[in-house]
Amino acid sequence: MGQKFSPWLSEGGIIRMRVRIEIDYLLALSKKHIIRTFTAQEKKKLQCFQNLKDTELLEIKKIEKTTRHDIAALISYLRKKLSDGGFADVNEYIHFGLTSEDINNLAWRVGLSCARDRVLIPFIRNLIRELIRIAEEYKSTIMLARTHGQAAIPTTFGKEIINVAVRLSSQEIKLKRFCFLGKTNGAVCNLSSLAYVYPRVDWITFFNAFVRQLGMKNLYYTTQVNPNDDIVEYLQIMERINVILHAFAGDMWRYISDGLVIQKAAGIGSSTMPQKINPIDFEHSEGVTEIANGLLQVLCEQLPQTRLSRDLSDTPLFRYLGEIHAATADALFRITESLKHISFDGKLARKMVWENLSILSEPLQLLLKKAQMQDAYTTVRKYTQGKQFSKTSWKELIDLLIRESGVTDNAVIIRLTSLSPDTYIGEASRLVDKGIREIKKTE
Repeated sequence: MGQKFSPWLSEGGIIRMRVRIEIDYLLALSKKHIIRTFTAQEKKKLQCFQNLKDTELLEIKKIEKTTRHDIAALISYLRKKLSDGGFADVNEYIHFGLTSEDINNLAWRVGLSCARDRVLIPFIRNLIRELIRIAEEYKSTIMLARTHGQAAIPTTFGKEIINVAVRLSSQEIKLKRFCFLGKTNGAVCNLSSLAYVYPRVDWITFFNAFVRQLGMKNLYYTTQVNPNDDIVEYLQIMERINVILHAFAGDMWRYISDGLVIQKAAGIGSSTMPQKINPIDFEHSEGVTEIANGLLQVLCEQLPQTRLSRDLSDTPLFRYLGEIHAATADALFRITESLKHISFDGKLARKMVWENLSILSEPLQLLLKKAQMQDAYTTVRKYTQGKQFSKTSWKELIDLLIRESGVTDNAVIIRLTSLSPDTYIGEASRLVDKGIREIKKTE
């Protein structure tokens, strides 16, 4: 999965992002008439410089072995490329008045934006669509809900699924709308060198426009380093997505274990037990989301910290952004594909519900309260807690409670005697439809 993010979050990808920022900055200086105006052909040629070949990436890394500085190596390479390409008169304006962090912080954020928009969000959207399909199909299919692992009351499989879809959709919206904050204010955040050399230029306005064209907001109040609070906020959205995926994979594992969710046969489940179909993709998804969130927690704690105006302890942390995205995408993909090959055993689910008639204790005690029976909850609890009922024994309990309560209202008696798990699902079906409509509004 990592290769899907390599155009932006790998070593080669981030070098290409840096080149893009440096060239865009040179073009912005030209547009502001700080350097000469470029012809349309020259602009096109400069933009083509961003399309680095692998051999050029290796050349930059070779220079870096000497400079021991990533941006210094890039500047050296680009100045030579500009001179060879007919831009010798402006090659000294590559990286003019900037610090390396001005380039790196923008490059990583452009890379994250691309990775999010082109890979991560489509993966999330695919999973949401699959969840919607299942929720719609099983919106009225009754099943036993469990709280604390114990039989609770009836629900529907579709309602349980749409819960997950709505949660994911909410986080997808936050992810999609998230705006990164880019820093372009020089060595210690005051735009000192540029303001001194070109005092008549409004550099704040200039960089507002420059950062905005990269899809970000300009951040003024920093040390030499971007404080990375925005990246932490972004990663925390991903963390919530991974928590949702982890919990859902665990629930699906349980449904499969209980025989409620049926997997289609695919491949070999065991080297010795031929009958098995293992829920390996759900299990795998639990593992990779744990890895992703483990890395996330380290980054979220460490990225906002820096000693005085600058240190490089954040540099290796950024290198793990690709792994985090790859692990998250892996879980999204595996869960989505697994859902395409499952079905729900409605007959078994209904059987499980009817074998747990004590789950009707909730409506029973509420109907008795409505009929003015004193301490109805305690009475029902005395007769039902920890007990199992057949249809016959349940009917006997209802008759007993009608006598004890002294209920004479025929309408209430009819409601009590007609209590059934099949009809005690409330607004589950309607809520599924409502959830689907709300999600589709965001597409």
